[in-house]
Amino acid sequence: MNLFFLIVAGIALYLLWPRLMRVSESGTKRHFTSGGGFLRDIVGESNYQKGLGKIAGPGGEEGVRHFCVATLVPEDDNPYDPQAIRVDIDDWTVGYLSRAHARSYRRSIREARLPMIPHTCDALIVGGWSRAGDDAGLYGVRLDLTLSAKGLMPPSESN
Repeated sequence: MNLFFLIVAGIALYLLWPRLMRVSESGTKRHFTSGGGFLRDIVGESNYQKGLGKIAGPGGEEGVRHFCVATLVPEDDNPYDPQAIRVDIDDWTVGYLSRAHARSYRRSIREARLPMIPHTCDALIVGGWSRAGDDAGLYGVRLDLTLSAKGLMPPSESN
């Protein structure tokens, strides 16, 4: 019985180790939400359709509405915009916050005194339909994310 438990625990630790290390390295990683509105569109999804299709699956005639979690990754070394915020879902890059939203997000993170590390928020992948003829829709991503510093703080700290 003890040997079985040790084997199962060892396998679980082996499988979960990368995820555990990511969380511990991030320190105070936060998950943000703005109440389920999914009003924040991202940009550049047309360049990441393969990954979005793998994440959300085929859209069929009606397209998809796939709820998931996005990781917001500061890209200080981005050659086109050192203020860029990359959006990843399931380890796939799916787009970016717009330039204006990236700057607002960074300002809010600083004002909320949070570390400039990857944080998460809820996301909704939409589109991806394929209908008769050439009627096909690209996938898009909407985030449930506020860009105010007060909205990024936990309820106990924002009062």
